Amino acid sequence: MTETFEQRLEQMKLRFRARAAAEAIVLQTIVSDLDNGAPASPLRADIKRIAHRLAGAAGTFGFAGISSGAIDLETLASDGCESDRLAAACRRLVQDITQAA
Repeated sequence: MTETFEQRLEQMKLRFRARAAAEAIVLQTIVSDLDNGAPASPLRADIKRIAHRLAGAAGTFGFAGISSGAIDLETLASDGCESDRLAAACRRLVQDITQAA
C-alpha cells in the first residue's frame, strides 16, 4: 500500500513531538542550572539553538503555541535578558511542549 501525504505528514508530526519532548528535557536542565545560579551567558547559545529549531518546525506542523513560545525564547536569549526571565521563558516553552504531546 502506498503511503498517502497525510500519513507521511502524521509520521513527521510524531517525530517532531518526540524531538520536542527531548528538547524540553534539555530546557528543564538549563532551567535547573539557571535556578542554581549558573551564569546565563554560556547557556544562551544552547537556548537559541533549541528555540530556533523548535520555532520553525512547530510552525510547519501546526503547533502555533510552541512556535510562538520558541520565538519569544530565542529573542530573549539573543537580547541578553536576565537569568530569571530566561528561565521563565524556558519553563513556558516546556509547558507548551508538554501540553502538545
